Amino acid sequence: MKYKTLKQELIDNDERDENNRRIIHLNVTDDSNFLSPLSVKGNPLISGETAEFLNLNIKHNLKDSGVKLIISSNAIDETEKVIYKTAIKNYYRYEYKTTWKELRRNLFCSIIMLLFSACIFALAIILENTTNASAVILNMIDVFAWVFTWEAVDIFFLQRPKLHKEQQRNTAAIDAEIVFECDK
Repeated sequence: MKYKTLKQELIDNDERDENNRRIIHLNVTDDSNFLSPLSVKGNPLISGETAEFLNLNIKHNLKDSGVKLIISSNAIDETEKVIYKTAIKNYYRYEYKTTWKELRRNLFCSIIMLLFSACIFALAIILENTTNASAVILNMIDVFAWVFTWEAVDIFFLQRPKLHKEQQRNTAAIDAEIVFECDK
């Protein structure tokens, strides 16, 4: 299939509501695996399988448009609807918190590595100007410093944007409008 045809097909399948939120349809024929069997008391969570489906669909969401989740099922009763809404929101709140901690850790690690590499570069310059250190040792120190510099760049400029995308997905899911419909 040609790229232009595939791209147009994806655009055509992008259903929106009146508020320009992306509509995600979730058909539940059997809700026995909708919730995770493990959760903190009073804080239900969706199962990994449900989360995987939602993640796959929400990740294509535009940054500012939002999400509307329409869950179609005859298997979900009124009390379960409240629990399932809460479980979806809880799951993505936990994900948001985890990703937020990872973003902070990445920022801290990249700063520390950059400072460490600057110190190693300074050490190499001092050794080169004050001692008769061999070229091999100076080159090894130089390579060591460049490795830390590259790792700092990798973490900050390559890994953090992925985490920011995850945060956008988590925020979209937390703020999503969740509607239940009965199958006809």
